[in-house]
Amino acid sequence: MQYGRQVVQGVVQAVRGTFDAAPMTHSSCSQKNITYPMEAASTFASGRHGEIVLVCIPRHAEFFQFFYRIPDGFWVLGHKWGKSIGEVAAGVQWWYPAYNNIAYMVTKQTVTYNSPTRQCPTADNIMVDIDLSLTFKIGPTIEDAYKFAYEMGAVRLDKFIAAQSEEAIRGLVFSVTHDHVHDLREDFAGDVLQTLRSKCEPYGVKVGTVKITDVKLPAVLMQTFEKTTSYKTKISEQRKRHENTIRVLKDHAQQDLQEVIKTNFRLKQDLDSQNFRFQTEKLERMIHTKGAANVDILESTSDRDVAVKRVNGNLVAAKLHATRDGEEIRKLTSIDCAEKMIQAANYADVRSLDSAGHLYASGKYAERDVINAHAEAEKSKGLVEKRDHDLSIEQMGLLAEIGATGRKFISGEHGKRIMNNCIPKARK
Repeated sequence: MQYGRQVVQGVVQAVRGTFDAAPMTHSSCSQKNITYPMEAASTFASGRHGEIVLVCIPRHAEFFQFFYRIPDGFWVLGHKWGKSIGEVAAGVQWWYPAYNNIAYMVTKQTVTYNSPTRQCPTADNIMVDIDLSLTFKIGPTIEDAYKFAYEMGAVRLDKFIAAQSEEAIRGLVFSVTHDHVHDLREDFAGDVLQTLRSKCEPYGVKVGTVKITDVKLPAVLMQTFEKTTSYKTKISEQRKRHENTIRVLKDHAQQDLQEVIKTNFRLKQDLDSQNFRFQTEKLERMIHTKGAANVDILESTSDRDVAVKRVNGNLVAAKLHATRDGEEIRKLTSIDCAEKMIQAANYADVRSLDSAGHLYASGKYAERDVINAHAEAEKSKGLVEKRDHDLSIEQMGLLAEIGATGRKFISGEHGKRIMNNCIPKARK
């Protein structure tokens, strides 16, 4: 318990010490003008209050110089008549005219850049301060130094790194809650490193490492964390006491269980002996029962054989009686069938004669009906002539009435149809 309290106090003091420490100063990259190239080393080391000198620009010669000393350990880019001639070799340059000049001197050293980000909101809207430190260098080739000097520059690199690192930090912090910010420091650093490498390498800047040096939460929240840690310690102590109590209870329960196991073992032995005695008695009874069952089986088999033989004899006798009765029945049946066949033949002859008489009478009746039909047909012809004559008389009378009442004009299809109906037609 005392050790747990000491650990909690140490954590709290460390957190307080973090808040009491001086805040990180934001680095700034710059370039400076110098008189001679030999002043580059002291100028690169002259940065104060977070200033990082990345580029030095020597002064141009007015006419010429008898000798020109160029130090080693830097990327030296030269011009001739204002046109880039690439890298200038280190050493003494004799008779150095004014149309030759050194455009940029870029450091080869690995630079540590500090980029603190303030008031970053987390996913649960808690503002935290993140101190980020990264290392980078220009190179490792003269082409990288050329791209950095002519496409990026120290001032633009400073703004670029500050903007990219702050954007990456704010995006990562906003994706988690405040209680996971400390746990994901390494993950944050790895994500920021990947982002900066992908953005800076096209300009000849190689980012080496990225480290989250400090994560600061609000003071009220840290006090809450302190109390939470204290409560967690108390809970841990209570859990240990509870586990000890459970262990004691388990020991007592284990002792009681062992006693129960021993008692059950003795009872099991008694039951096993009783079971063995019962099995022995059961075996004796089974042997006795099997012997009696075999005797009963033999007696039943004998009775069954006698009964089978008796039934077989009765079956043979029944077959003989059935054969005799069947012969008698077949004979009587044959006689009855012959008598019925004779009667059926006589009946068929009688019915055939009756049918022939009826057929002859039907033919005579049919001839009579045909003669009567011809007479009716002749009679109907006279009736047709009489009906045509009466119709002609009526049509003539109608025409006489029409003529007596005055002149009539009838035209068109209706008039034609009326005249056709009124004029008598010749009989076909």
